[in-house]
Amino acid sequence: MPSIETFSTLFPILLSLFLFGLWFDGYVGKEESQGRDVGKTWIYVVFGVALTQIGVGVIDLFVNLNAGLLGFLCYSCSGTPMILGAIRRNDALQKQLADTMRKVTDRSFELGALCANVIWRKNASRS
Repeated sequence: MPSIETFSTLFPILLSLFLFGLWFDGYVGKEESQGRDVGKTWIYVVFGVALTQIGVGVIDLFVNLNAGLLGFLCYSCSGTPMILGAIRRNDALQKQLADTMRKVTDRSFELGALCANVIWRKNASRS
């Protein structure tokens, strides 16, 4: 069982990583919504991993934990907000795409009906 000293060292750093994940998700979401994310995914990943690895290193200085467990804790705290945010943004994008396709389809039917009406009237005027 981890001691209270271990918890008091882990908690602020893990909370900081979680808050960083929330902030970074908001930043990436804003960049995506403004179309400024193209070709930058690798930068976001490198920055997030580097900051999380710093958290791992700081905890490792003070707490004797299994490296795998320590990495899992840190990456879970910083990555979960990013994962959930990416899922949320993808769902919104898919909904927007479906709405756009529905509007295009509706307009296509209207255009088709208009063309059919014009052709019918043209043919009717010939008779």
